[in-house]
Amino acid sequence: MSVEEYLAWDDRTEARADYHDGEVFEPEASSLPHGVLLANLAGCLTSRLRRSGCVVSINGPRVQVASRKFVYPDVLVFCGRPAPVAGQPDTVTDAKWIAEVLSPSTLDYDYGTKFALYRKLPSLLEYVLVSQSDRTVEVFRRNEAGQWVLSTYEGRDAAFESLGVSVPLDEIYGGVL
Repeated sequence: MSVEEYLAWDDRTEARADYHDGEVFEPEASSLPHGVLLANLAGCLTSRLRRSGCVVSINGPRVQVASRKFVYPDVLVFCGRPAPVAGQPDTVTDAKWIAEVLSPSTLDYDYGTKFALYRKLPSLLEYVLVSQSDRTVEVFRRNEAGQWVLSTYEGRDAAFESLGVSVPLDEIYGGVL
């Protein structure tokens, strides 16, 4: 499938499918814990960022990480007005913060291929992985040297430094674990 065919198909369908060099990757159905974690995280961030000029979005918009690569993060934050790709109002390249809720079927993809793609975004400062199997939030931060440094949160609060907020794990995992 060409990029143009993918974009036309993706704009017509309800499915959120990633695209890599001609191949479409449709997501598997989300579990109840995945959906609750996603809603909890987005809600926590929305309430804390209300007056910051940053916007929280779940399940879209589509992020273009290379000329022939598009992905859909579970949660993304951009600050200020998003910069949509020309001719593609539902596609951005300027996410500041991205999170994925880890599913057993997407674990390797989220840690490997997807993270490698996200690292190509100059605007991205933090990549967050939220575990479904235990109360663990991993935050990869881009430091001033451009290196990615991992912080793991298993206790009380997860710090999202690029957004200037901390979120208690009890709020993220409420109703799940």
